[in-house]
Amino acid sequence: MYVKCGVLSKAKEAFDTLPKRDVISWTALITGYVEHEQGEKAIHCYDQMHREGVSPNSVTFVSILKACSKVGLIEQGQKIHSEIARRGGLDADIAISSALVDMYAKVGATEKAQEIFDNLQARNVVVWTALIGGFAKDGSAEKALAFYEQMQLEGVSPNSVTYLCCLKACGIIGEIDKGKEIHDELILKKILKTDVNVGNALVDMYSKCGCLLEAQHVFDNLPLRNMITWNSLITGYADFDYADEVLSCYHEMCCQGMIPDEITFVCTLRSCGKLEALEQGREIHAEIARRGLEQSNQALCVGLVDMYAKCGSLLKAHELFDKLQERDMVAWTALITGYTKYDYGEEALRCFEQMQLEGYSSDSVTLLCSLKACGRAGAVEQAGSLHAEIARQGLLDHDQNIGNALVDMYAKLGLLSKAQEVFDKLPYHDVVSWTALIAGYAKDGQGKKALKCYDEMQLDGFSPDPATYVCILNACASIGAIEQGKEVHVQLGRNGLLEKDLNIGNALIDMYAKCGLMEKAREVFGNLDVRDVVSWTALIAGYAKLGKSVDVFSMFERMITEGERPDLVTFTSIMSACSHTGLVDSGQAWFEAMSKEYGLNATAQQVFSMVDLLSRAGYLDQAIKMVKNMKSDTDCVLWHSLLNACQKWGNVEIARKAFKQAMQEEEPACDSVFDYYAGT
Repeated sequence: MYVKCGVLSKAKEAFDTLPKRDVISWTALITGYVEHEQGEKAIHCYDQMHREGVSPNSVTFVSILKACSKVGLIEQGQKIHSEIARRGGLDADIAISSALVDMYAKVGATEKAQEIFDNLQARNVVVWTALIGGFAKDGSAEKALAFYEQMQLEGVSPNSVTYLCCLKACGIIGEIDKGKEIHDELILKKILKTDVNVGNALVDMYSKCGCLLEAQHVFDNLPLRNMITWNSLITGYADFDYADEVLSCYHEMCCQGMIPDEITFVCTLRSCGKLEALEQGREIHAEIARRGLEQSNQALCVGLVDMYAKCGSLLKAHELFDKLQERDMVAWTALITGYTKYDYGEEALRCFEQMQLEGYSSDSVTLLCSLKACGRAGAVEQAGSLHAEIARQGLLDHDQNIGNALVDMYAKLGLLSKAQEVFDKLPYHDVVSWTALIAGYAKDGQGKKALKCYDEMQLDGFSPDPATYVCILNACASIGAIEQGKEVHVQLGRNGLLEKDLNIGNALIDMYAKCGLMEKAREVFGNLDVRDVVSWTALIAGYAKLGKSVDVFSMFERMITEGERPDLVTFTSIMSACSHTGLVDSGQAWFEAMSKEYGLNATAQQVFSMVDLLSRAGYLDQAIKMVKNMKSDTDCVLWHSLLNACQKWGNVEIARKAFKQAMQEEEPACDSVFDYYAGT
């Protein structure tokens, strides 16, 4: 009675008071422990029974083999198997044979399970299912499904557990056709109406196969659902990056009174990170804290770090990271990836170094992030150590992504000879490695080398991708290679990319504008289905370079009318146009409008444009006042501009002021200013 009610402590007390304990009483207690997931206690009872000289019967053997399979004790299972063999005759007992097959299958010894199975005189659905389940659990899904087919050929009908095991196997290898066949059988036998576990397995199978519409359809029509049902659907959406659907399921689940568990929270946090949905992430964090799970579950804690990092809340991510009981590789990678994504390259590299100091070896993901961070932060000194670590691990021989990232890092650092050296040593190239090199040469002002690489890439049989086209158009623009630019334009017309990719369209406008072909730039601009601030600004900058202020202002007004907000680059071009045409009042008005009307704070580039405008027009006092109010790395450039203007206007007094101020600058870049002034 106590065993059936699950009150095992009382059952043990009653058992201990028995004057005589026979195999039936021992087996009842052992079976109780097994049924209530206390396998270790069941095995302890079995050993004690032996010490007291009581021989097990067939029911005892079945129960204790189940205990071994639950606990995963293959050695104990093998001892019991030997005992069964010594007793003789028990091998023919189908229940014991099934239990042996099940035990070996569940502890991963599928070959031994199959050996016993093959020697059986009779096989029922239980023993077939034990073997099928073992292969499915072991990842040998093809074998599991092959035995399922053989079972049916031998006239044995599957039961609910068989279907559950086969659906798992289908999910592992993406065998959607077989999964649909099983689905049809389940409908025919009306099993889905009564067995929630099979329903869960069906949702999970469709989810793992990426058939999420089918998974949702099955889910919607299930009469019975539990937490596993919801998690099967949510996990499927999360695994295939349907982040909106994950959060929608989460909210619906909560509205229906279901309580999320760790699996639900991990998926929803990942989706918040994917969508950069910080507020929703904070709400889920609060729910996790209310449930007392914030510090107790490592996967959840790391998920929180990852979510905040992906959403750009890096201080919070680092705060939670510092509270982790174990800072594992997943946590380090989440933090480093976040810092890299939001261009905090120096922080990313500091984390990478600290991770190594704490004894963690870098993997491909952390190295990729660190290479990207190094390139963006201009951290030349760390480049060599990263390269050395990659060489130590031998990653360049087999990891194309690492090789490409290394080329890209050196290219972004302006170390083109190193970038070329790494590129030449790569075991194979792809469009990404070629594009990284082309982009580096283009950015470094080596347009001819960029064009040479572009030609070589195509001779090697690689077709440019959108990023390649943008880089090569930039290269054409930088050296005025208009004929090559036109050839690229023709290529784009043939492959239809111009209509599909706005970045390419913008780069083409920019190339024509920088080469002075404004009619062609306007033509490309007019053919774009979608335009953004970059499209408008490229055209405005082209007119500004030619000193066509009327066209600049006209395009700006049209841009505003069509609902596009300008950015700082737009205003730099406008003030450049004013400078070239001497429109001081207009320039000052635009400079003020930038902050007052559009909420944009001037950077050094806009101040330089304004100083240049004032200096060219002879308003040197105003220019020097602006420079004094601006403290930045470009101060020397601004003073140089002023000295140029002083020479033009013959204003020695202002020149002395500018020279005196420039001499107070400590940067070596100011040497050119001193040399220039000394010669005037």
